Amino acid sequence: MVKKIARVLVSTMIHLVIFGLIGAILTFLLSLADEEGVVLYVLWAVVGIFCGVMSYLSGLETMTGQPLSHWTYRKDAPRTSLVVVAIKLFILLALSILYDRLGTESLSLALTYFVAVFLAALFMEATLRYQPTRVSNPREDQTQD
Repeated sequence: MVKKIARVLVSTMIHLVIFGLIGAILTFLLSLADEEGVVLYVLWAVVGIFCGVMSYLSGLETMTGQPLSHWTYRKDAPRTSLVVVAIKLFILLALSILYDRLGTESLSLALTYFVAVFLAALFMEATLRYQPTRVSNPREDQTQD
């Protein structure tokens, strides 16, 4: 379990860095076009949402070792999903504290990115929550008629 958690930590950090670089490049390109204000916050929120979704799905596959389609039917899916969300929350809180201590100028953009990542992961957790349902068997339905 510890190895899986460590893999999810690394996977989340990789996603944060990749999508963070994409956001930084787009921010730089927008700054060349003299775009400021709300546009940058929307950009970082959108990049954060994509990062949250992708890192959540990757984290689930890492924790379970199964594709997402098989994972949602497992009985331990809610616990596994909450572990992935908790790992993301831990990383994002640690990075937020680090950014605050460093006193960077772009703290508000970083917090927008981190909050978007976390909210996207929460949305995915709520959307993919395990709900036991009876799977219909066509042969049983025909014999009951």
